[in-house]
Amino acid sequence: MSERITRTAVLVATAALLVASCSSDATKVANATAKKTTATSASTSIGPSTSVSTTASTNTTTTVATIGTKGSTKPGSTPATAINALAAVAPIGKYPVGTTQVDLVDTSRGTPANGSAPATDGRKLPTVVFYPAAGDPAASTGGGQAKSVDGAPARDGRYPLIVFSHGVTGRGIFYRGELQSWASAGYVVIAPDYPLSNYDSPGGPTTNDVGNQPADASFLIDTFLDEAGDTPAAKVAKQIDPAHIGAAGHSLGAITSLGLGYLPCCTDDRIAAVASWAGAFLPLQDGKAKPDPSVTDRPLLLVHGDQDPTVPYRASVSSFAKVASPRWFVTLPGQGHVDPYLSPGTSAAAALVTQVTLDFFDAQLKGDATGISRLEAAVAAAGADEATIESAGT
Repeated sequence: MSERITRTAVLVATAALLVASCSSDATKVANATAKKTTATSASTSIGPSTSVSTTASTNTTTTVATIGTKGSTKPGSTPATAINALAAVAPIGKYPVGTTQVDLVDTSRGTPANGSAPATDGRKLPTVVFYPAAGDPAASTGGGQAKSVDGAPARDGRYPLIVFSHGVTGRGIFYRGELQSWASAGYVVIAPDYPLSNYDSPGGPTTNDVGNQPADASFLIDTFLDEAGDTPAAKVAKQIDPAHIGAAGHSLGAITSLGLGYLPCCTDDRIAAVASWAGAFLPLQDGKAKPDPSVTDRPLLLVHGDQDPTVPYRASVSSFAKVASPRWFVTLPGQGHVDPYLSPGTSAAAALVTQVTLDFFDAQLKGDATGISRLEAAVAAAGADEATIESAGT
């Protein structure tokens, strides 16, 4: 069985986990604050895309760093170091890509019991990293698609950090195609396997631990911003611009990222922008799913298929109405919950999602004045049957 079929089957087979969890809130978008742009052009290229593979992780350089939380995982726990200049805006495929895996344990928090698996001390967070590598891009590309090389030397310079969160029954490596595409455009991307929602979770993957995942993400930010020593994470930290960090995720990972960006229980102020693929606001730690209205300067990109059977499309409609920050909402007509986010090399919709998310982060993390116009142009080029876009608070 092919890996793509395996990944799709795994995610679809557990769709009921999220269906049962998702909010039924159907708050409608206020027309007075939103402006709709339908796709009208068919000429603009959305750039090269990549296929997804999970086998490459077999030979990934793996090291273990067992550490505790370096102070609070709440906002501001790791001071940002001043960087002289923002990283240059670059297209997908501009840089070769390296990858490594760093196996981390947050010793300050435990993992609850799950099914037949007992509670354990610590939270294991094996994390795959994609980063701009030294050398010639042609050495790590094929057919116009970004690829990655295990353990490749890191490229000089500092790059924004994107923390990517997988969906339930997923793993960070399942999104390899999308993540290495962003790395090839000048980002460091870290993608953990969360303790109880990943494919290999003890007791089986569950949504019940999602309330702990934003703190996991904050712990990873702490860790990958700490340049002290010669640990694998410290080596990655030396390539990161700590003042420009984004969060992105799919499904349960989007729920995690939305919590990290906007819910009072879980907000990490180091996050500058959030991209949510097929996500929703759910109660995480305090039983409340309402975004903090005081968060008005953390831009949000929502992407959702209007035929999603797992996380209802109306969840993003509601999120778009509730968030107070500038926001953009890309609708994918006829699309469901899996394919638009897991097959950038073979799916036009997934290639579009990969590109518009990059455009969004270029605007928010690299200060690209053309980022949003490129995002809108990519949607327009796809055509109204493939994608539309709304914005508010801009």
